[in-house]
Amino acid sequence: LRGLDAIPFTRSLQFDLELWHWARTRMNYAPISFWYLKPGGTTAITPDEAGARHPVALARTDIYRPIPKLVLECENIIVESITSGYTEVQSGHRNPETGLPTWSEGSQIYWNGARVGDRMVVGFESDNSGRYHLNILPTIAPDYGTFDLYFNDKLIASGVDLYHPTISTREISLGDVDLQKGHNTITIELRALPGDLTTCCFGLDRLTLWR
Repeated sequence: LRGLDAIPFTRSLQFDLELWHWARTRMNYAPISFWYLKPGGTTAITPDEAGARHPVALARTDIYRPIPKLVLECENIIVESITSGYTEVQSGHRNPETGLPTWSEGSQIYWNGARVGDRMVVGFESDNSGRYHLNILPTIAPDYGTFDLYFNDKLIASGVDLYHPTISTREISLGDVDLQKGHNTITIELRALPGDLTTCCFGLDRLTLWR
């Protein structure tokens, strides 16, 4: 896309660039902008050699890596312990705009009644071991708080804020973890409550591990 309309400015220029697709997909883009300075003008912009060297996607495999993923729908995860409240498999919620299920298979593992300092420990089994990248798909909602997350008792994310004015999900990258062959655990600890609530909730739709 090339915008041919001139946009005059005298000191600075700030704008938002909208990029979207009508289908569920992963997008990759490398925008370039040109601007022109009249004789006698000065600029605070310096050459970005590191940015210019950043690799761009030239093939589909640069965006969608052909590497198998380990995907766990968390309604099937094992709840090993909670320090307060209760857990259940929650299902049935739909996006009010699209009518589609909020969660990937229509359900999530749900923890209600958590207080600051409370923990939930969930576990799963793996036939693989090694260094893997971990993504989670938690629910975000008005009654969801801020959490610390541990993988096999090692802190991997601190202050994960899951408050949102409406119910939805948000994929979060948690970096690399050491996956053990056999039993693995994820511990969720409540750090802060949203607003003036005395308890709050946590929900986990899906986790994905890949190399």
